[in-house]
Amino acid sequence: MRVLLCLAVLVASQPVQAGIFDAPPANYYGPLQKGVGYKTSTTKDGYLKIEAESRRIDGSDFATDSALYRAAEMARAGGYSYVEMHDGYATRSQLGESVTVFALPTNTAVHPSRCRSGKPNRCYTADVSAVMKVLSGASGNQPGVAAPHHIDEFGRTVTISGFGTGAIQP
Repeated sequence: MRVLLCLAVLVASQPVQAGIFDAPPANYYGPLQKGVGYKTSTTKDGYLKIEAESRRIDGSDFATDSALYRAAEMARAGGYSYVEMHDGYATRSQLGESVTVFALPTNTAVHPSRCRSGKPNRCYTADVSAVMKVLSGASGNQPGVAAPHHIDEFGRTVTISGFGTGAIQP
């Protein structure tokens, strides 16, 4: 027992390295760090590949909304007004969500002429401004957070998010 007590005192007296237990704040939107955030790359066939990770505390669909926001953000940075969303998939667990979305920036407001997955119902074209507005939170400064859309008949706040956000009508 004395050995355990001495060991506990010794461990407790050791300084903790700064940052070793730090985790990104809830609803963190930024480059992937400590298993939270997004990672982007370009595929051989020219599509943007956005991978996003979130934790349970970030809420449902936060990784999906972050990936969609990142696709719109990258399209806007490239001078495009629209972004074609080509397929995506998500994995959810009790710990969080992992999402991959494929996107292609465009200046044409039409349904994609070809769908990366070969399934036209899995693709759509989104207005970059609409995606960024809908997924910027109530303050407009929270990327990846669904903004309030309306109040339902029971007084609850309703948000719209997920795959399909910002879709233009064909």
